[in-house]
Amino acid sequence: MTQVSYRATSTQAATRGYTVARRVHRIARAVLRVFPVIIISLPAAGLVGCIIPPSLGVEQQDAGVNSPPSILSVRSDQTELPEPGPIDIEVGQSSPLNLTLLDTDITDKLYVRVFVDYSKDNQTSPRSSCIAATSGTAQRTATCQAAGICLSTDTDASVAHVMQVMVFDREPLDTAEQPLFQAMPMGGLSTDRTYRLNCKAATTP
Repeated sequence: MTQVSYRATSTQAATRGYTVARRVHRIARAVLRVFPVIIISLPAAGLVGCIIPPSLGVEQQDAGVNSPPSILSVRSDQTELPEPGPIDIEVGQSSPLNLTLLDTDITDKLYVRVFVDYSKDNQTSPRSSCIAATSGTAQRTATCQAAGICLSTDTDASVAHVMQVMVFDREPLDTAEQPLFQAMPMGGLSTDRTYRLNCKAATTP
């Protein structure tokens, strides 16, 4: 399933404005690669000036443009979980979920939340949470405990479950703002992966 990135915004117009800004930014990068120095001559005024483009590398991202995070992989027991599944997780599972993430805003801390059967009408709290600290590079990792992802009440094989792994570049708000447990401060971006989930009873040692 294709990853979808979301922006926390109060209006659709803000989202369209952000999209246009990103397109202008990409066009500017292309122009600057072809014309690294632009000389502007103003003979009528007797002025000559030059514009030297700033660095547009990962180290110096434009302060006003926030890049969305992305999920490179989700693994359990060193095995990558295939999207959209189905995947099996045991009640009380000891092996965690290991995530490899990417965000070109290298100063952004990333917040991971794992939801089960979350929907507009069933806005339940995350079953697992973890943080990917800044590492000085665009790629970083996070480890989320899996012990609480499946509950003993989830093991009925006739009931289909959905696990959603979400990554936010702003800490989700601990308020009553909608959607619960997923709303972010203005300007925050998120992405997710969704899996069909089979919850298994814990195996006896």
